[in-house]
Amino acid sequence: MPLFCALGKTTPVGAADLRGTAERYGENQRAMDAVGAKIVAGYACLGAYDFLFIIDAPDNETAMRLSALTASRGTSQYETMPIIPIERFFEMVADIGGPPDTR
Repeated sequence: MPLFCALGKTTPVGAADLRGTAERYGENQRAMDAVGAKIVAGYACLGAYDFLFIIDAPDNETAMRLSALTASRGTSQYETMPIIPIERFFEMVADIGGPPDTR
């Protein structure tokens, strides 16, 4: 299945209820299970984003629906994008020409 990276920020509502984050995470996992998606990995972050999740979902529409569902709760905002493993990227660009490496 396609992979997606979801970068999240808590909203003021979510920041006021950080203790509820684990419960909301469980709700999101159940919603994903219901549509055949799963969280591959999840991290809390320092910097511009508070959370990073790698999600395995059947397609773009499912990933978009899950992102909208999460946003509808009002406790976080996510930027979700499709991703591929770096090894697959290397395979994809192996035959692409370009200027000589001048390192």
